[in-house]
Amino acid sequence: MKNKNQILLQLSSHLFWDVDIKNIDVDKHAVFLIERILMYGLLSDFKLLLKIYGLDFIVEKMKKSRQIDKKTASFLAALSGISNKEFLCYTTTQSTNELWNS
Repeated sequence: MKNKNQILLQLSSHLFWDVDIKNIDVDKHAVFLIERILMYGLLSDFKLLLKIYGLDFIVEKMKKSRQIDKKTASFLAALSGISNKEFLCYTTTQSTNELWNS
């Protein structure tokens, strides 16, 4: 397998419009990468994400994330065979509702 940082260069460029991908370290910035790819990536990006981290690591990191939405958490729950209630985004709510959820 290629170096993990080399795999990052294969990801969709629209994911990193605000950062320089060359400055991203897959180990230090794992949560950032996973959230960004899950929320905005293509299927091909998700497949690369699985190559880099593996499903178990992704799920464990996203259980604690407040950035992912319920749809993304449900997707990960279905893939991993766990309850979506294990994800923080299901057990906590924002202090103000989003406009389209009211």
